[in-house]
Amino acid sequence: MRYLKTVLYDKRVQEAEYISDLLSDLYKHRVDVSDIKTVASDKTAVSVSFAGTLCILGTREGVESAKSLGLPFVTYDLEDSESLCIILGFEDIDADLCEKWYERSRDIPWEIAITDRLVIRELSVEDDLSEAGEPWCDKEYIKDYIKNQYRLFGYGIWAVTLKEGGNIIGQVGIVNAGEDGEPELGYAIFPDFRRKGYAYEAITAVLKYVKEKLYIDTLKVCISKDNISSEKLFYRLKSAENIDNTVSLEYTNR
Repeated sequence: MRYLKTVLYDKRVQEAEYISDLLSDLYKHRVDVSDIKTVASDKTAVSVSFAGTLCILGTREGVESAKSLGLPFVTYDLEDSESLCIILGFEDIDADLCEKWYERSRDIPWEIAITDRLVIRELSVEDDLSEAGEPWCDKEYIKDYIKNQYRLFGYGIWAVTLKEGGNIIGQVGIVNAGEDGEPELGYAIFPDFRRKGYAYEAITAVLKYVKEKLYIDTLKVCISKDNISSEKLFYRLKSAENIDNTVSLEYTNR
């Protein structure tokens, strides 16, 4: 875990089905786990540093305790306007997702995938995306995109960065396209970094993430009829064995 240090929960969460699996995963990643009632009732709590703390709560009492302590929280089958996310069960909740919820509360971009040469991550308002053109040159647009796209859908267009140095060399991600709003793969590698295999490397990692974390089985790939390089890349992806094990790609012309 890069940031998450402690998870606090309440009685309802403690009694939820599959919660033991999550707790085991948190322990494995050396994340402390405690009852929020115990922490909130500790008169010395106000002097304790809560950096790296996330709450998972299923009661109104627990939520009010988190708010009084100024802690970020997600809720279990409980609506609250300040909740980072409302979850209905713990079958697919793990330590990595808890870390991502905490990052979201602190406006830290999520790391989507890491390859041999690349880190694919969410965009940040500090990013220089001048090479991407409009609307990505507009900081306010990026800020609104982060708030509305990532927070509502959990995916979108991400930055492709070099593992060494962190320079942004392009974008890759998932957009909801067409009248039916079906997920579509989108990508662009900036001119100075093309013909180095970065697009294939980034897309392969994203497809694995999409399958394992977003449970998306099929993605559309729309390519212009005269875009020969993208067409070649698509067929290379289609013929790769590891792609068949992740996501089915559907090709259409624009």
